[in-house]
Amino acid sequence: MLIALIARDGNMFTPEFFAALRKATDEVIVMDGIDRTRVQSIFTPNVRYFEVVEDGIEAGNVIPADSRHCRNMARVRDNIARLASSGACGNDFSGALVSAIVLDQDAQGNPVDPIKVAHQLELRFGRASRATGSTCA
Repeated sequence: MLIALIARDGNMFTPEFFAALRKATDEVIVMDGIDRTRVQSIFTPNVRYFEVVEDGIEAGNVIPADSRHCRNMARVRDNIARLASSGACGNDFSGALVSAIVLDQDAQGNPVDPIKVAHQLELRFGRASRATGSTCA
């Protein structure tokens, strides 16, 4: 399942956009029927940048742990640029993705309907994205 958040003004480097993306990531992680270990966004530690440098390889989290509330947007932008073609963000920096795997069964062993999960996400993020000036697709 993919959730795309796109900044209406075409610039994802705003505190409001990053707050909406963090909220979307956090909400997907705690949803029933989602494989929490495989949720990916620039806020999760399983999405990292890698760069070959003179002394070897430099790597790290896209959103550094010391960047509470994404105050250092220049550093985050550089890290996103290092992601290359990971698909986590748009090439034009207009938006970002949250990806998740929908499980066959939830924690109680009940079957999970992916369409129902998608509808729940739309209800949650549709309202939130309109309030923050981003669109959710």
